Amino acid sequence: MKKMNTNANTGIGTAAAIIVCLWLAQAHAAPDSTPNGTLNGAPNNAPDNAPGNAPDGTPNDTPNSAPIIGAVAREQAEVELNRAIEALVSGRRHEALETLSGLLERHPNFRIAAVAYADLLAAQAQQQTLLPLGGGAKRRLAELLEEAKARVRHRPANDGHLPANIVQLSDRHRHALLFDAARSRLYLFENHRDAPLLVADYYASYGKGGMDKNSEGDNRTPTGVYRITSRLDDDGLAELYGAGAWPLNYPNAWDRAHRRSGHGIWLHGVPRITYSRPPQASRGCIVASNEVIGELRQMKLGDAPVILANDVAWLERGDWRRRRDGLLNAIRQWQDDWQSMDVEKYLAHYSGDYRDAKQDYRQMTARTRRNARAKTFIKVGVGEIDLLMYSQTPELFVAHFDQDYRSNNYNIAYRKQQFWKKENGAWKIVFEGRV
Repeated sequence: MKKMNTNANTGIGTAAAIIVCLWLAQAHAAPDSTPNGTLNGAPNNAPDNAPGNAPDGTPNDTPNSAPIIGAVAREQAEVELNRAIEALVSGRRHEALETLSGLLERHPNFRIAAVAYADLLAAQAQQQTLLPLGGGAKRRLAELLEEAKARVRHRPANDGHLPANIVQLSDRHRHALLFDAARSRLYLFENHRDAPLLVADYYASYGKGGMDKNSEGDNRTPTGVYRITSRLDDDGLAELYGAGAWPLNYPNAWDRAHRRSGHGIWLHGVPRITYSRPPQASRGCIVASNEVIGELRQMKLGDAPVILANDVAWLERGDWRRRRDGLLNAIRQWQDDWQSMDVEKYLAHYSGDYRDAKQDYRQMTARTRRNARAKTFIKVGVGEIDLLMYSQTPELFVAHFDQDYRSNNYNIAYRKQQFWKKENGAWKIVFEGRV
């Protein structure tokens, strides 16, 4: 790509030129794990431990013709920013200035837009860039560029790809949220005809310490599958959390089994003195603009699953269906073998590394064999299956389902969770218990 001159005579200042160069590099870059194409149209964090608040931040087959992506909602400010950048790249400087001016009238605290607008005005007047690059300003510019990178890079196109992380959603859930740390994107999916339908795509920040939370105070965001436990509205929140918040159930049973600590991981907004935060700026929470929070509040998310991933992989529809069918078949075979009362076939579905909240593999198998001696029949009903990728490395999936167990001497029904990991080419259960 031709090097861009950033002096005032070009009509583009230092900060704006860097953002434009970034846009050009992204626009011509080879695709990574995300399919080609940019979806046109519409696509921070305060401290997470305000007194009296929870977050410490440490707080039936689908036909091939079925749509994968419908009308995807975007953060309107981001749409306008991209429109201004495209105008600037195309040499329409006046249009870029007008677009940025209108954007700043509505969102005067949107720093990327403010820096680009100030630089363009300075360049137009043939003055030195208005943004000095020494000291703290240099760091702030680097943060803005990281945010710009997340806001302009390629996004999944309507070409038949589906997220590997969402295998199946039950009728219990209308929506699921998927956060992609590698791209600082928060995707909202709708449960559509047994396949996830992308309905919104937003920029969001995460922990300044990165992902894979392990202990309280590490400033990391957990990786895994969580659920919303409640909704906190603006009038009941400290200003630190912006226009709304949804606490998540970190640490969950899997985290506790692996002795992960911390609490108060939320999805929340930002103080009104700012518009958004750099990609890694929180103490562990997922943080979006108040504009995004306002849109999510209209969705009635309930206890929707929230998948927090390091890097989302997008699969061809056929590959996605084969993976889904393979995992569902493993669950059905486990169900059939349990009902067969062949205890060894049943136990063959469990990993030697199995451990639940109370027992390890040796204790579990001994107890199961002992209980089997008194059974004359076993019937197991399985329904309303949610099946989600918990982690990519190692490849680990969690299934949540309604289990109705009946036998000659014991009956019980509850919602169960199972964690499945592939061992020597076969899916094995490594953890199970109540949801």
